Amino acid sequence: MNTVRYPLLLLALTTTGALAQPGTLDASFGTGGVTLFPGVEANAVAFQPDGKIVASGNVGGDAAFWRFHPDGTLDASFGTGGVVTVDLGGPLDYFIDLAVLPSGAIVAVGTKALSDSDQSQLRIGDDAVVARFLPSGTLDAAFGTGGLVREPGTAGTPDAFWSVDVRPDGRIVAGGTRGDLVGPVIDACYAVQYLEDGTRDAAFGTDGVVVIAPPAPAPGQDIYCFAGALFPDGRYTLSGRLIPQRGWAAMRLLADGTPDPAFDGDGVALTTGLTGITQAMEAGPDGSVTIVGSNNSVVTLFRFTPAGLPDPTFGEDGLSLLPELGGTRLYGSALQSDGKVLFAGETLLDGTSDVVLARVLADGSLDPAFGTGGVTRIDIGQPNPPGNALADRGYQVELQTDGRIVVAGIADGGTASRSGFVARFLNDGTVDAEGSPEAHRLTLEHPAPNPASGQARVAFTLAAPAAVRLAVYDVLGREVALLVDGVRSAGRHEVVFDLRRAGIPSGVYTVSLRGAGAFLSRRMTLVR
Repeated sequence: MNTVRYPLLLLALTTTGALAQPGTLDASFGTGGVTLFPGVEANAVAFQPDGKIVASGNVGGDAAFWRFHPDGTLDASFGTGGVVTVDLGGPLDYFIDLAVLPSGAIVAVGTKALSDSDQSQLRIGDDAVVARFLPSGTLDAAFGTGGLVREPGTAGTPDAFWSVDVRPDGRIVAGGTRGDLVGPVIDACYAVQYLEDGTRDAAFGTDGVVVIAPPAPAPGQDIYCFAGALFPDGRYTLSGRLIPQRGWAAMRLLADGTPDPAFDGDGVALTTGLTGITQAMEAGPDGSVTIVGSNNSVVTLFRFTPAGLPDPTFGEDGLSLLPELGGTRLYGSALQSDGKVLFAGETLLDGTSDVVLARVLADGSLDPAFGTGGVTRIDIGQPNPPGNALADRGYQVELQTDGRIVVAGIADGGTASRSGFVARFLNDGTVDAEGSPEAHRLTLEHPAPNPASGQARVAFTLAAPAAVRLAVYDVLGREVALLVDGVRSAGRHEVVFDLRRAGIPSGVYTVSLRGAGAFLSRRMTLVR
């Protein structure tokens, strides 16, 4: 499962409306596309063969998961009233990721946590845990000890499994981060493979374990991995970040756990100079790896080719920067069969925090056919007290077999009103009737001409008088021109942008408009 749940800060945001296109809530699911379950946190989602939906997380300090019918109603036949809880022995235990076997059995990984901290921060754990459940939600006594396998960690370091995948033969691969595995102060990525009974698979790595430390040019660095995935041919990949040297890494292993020499020579590909946390990763069927994260507070995607080199067809030499998505934190991603990448998180606007779901094309640019300008934003409806850092957020996004998009997360108005949620979105077709009123308050037209060499006209329309800010950003998220900053009347407004006078070089730029409780953006190409 290609999922991680650590936040990253970005730059801007867009809105959603009642548009007959992908990215709209599926009104046939739950209530208006959303199912809430109070008093919990949900951070992963998976599907059983019969179409039922399983979500995992935490309730009352214990690891837990829930099962829903395909229409979003809670399945009372699962566990106790639709809920299964497991005390892993810590004050704040979590099932962080899920996988479902063809039989409907469920495998979950997570951590027994020593510190009671918000999930958006690195959690300090002492045991990484793998659990297997029967399709009914009962722990599978044939797996490990009473259905559980524990990997003792090192106190004082963030030890946990963050991802789990199941091979066609039933063997389980869990990936994550462990402390002090390659020295007294060095943390490393690792993967463990288990047989169906929960014992380590001696045919994988060394006694079932592969430890991955940073190679040159970053020896001695800590490396934290928060995402893992299987390729169709049996190879396995992890992705993570280097500390203190800023950089991202992707690691690809052969089916037996040895580094894949076809991937950048030694199985590890590095990008130096990128800062921030990598949030999620997707393994392409061709062997490519796409990492989602942030760089200088800008949403960033980086793609390695199957050979472990920067992909020249994705963004700029493998690097796609999305300054349009500022004020956003990302947590999970999913890869569509057409090469488009979905990612989910939270977006901050006007002091509120709403769930965000976005999609990029196979070339790394935002997909204009999805939501509004590539982005959908929804308010789950929980109150959000001022200063509350825990608000509406999507932690994981997965695709059903019919292509519909399911997001699991938290609707958080404070401890008293915290709820987990599962939301389903259409991936084509029509939408819910009401939509978001913000989408009708503000419109931004595409710059014309585009590409432009001398002057470009940028027009926007307001439904009512409002304070607006219209600015131009380069691919690094730097503001290069401010076109409007102040109150404007209702109606259409047009600004002429003199590109020659601005003195900016040729390249791709983002025109962004904030106002009326919304933020919209358009791409513009300047040629000399």
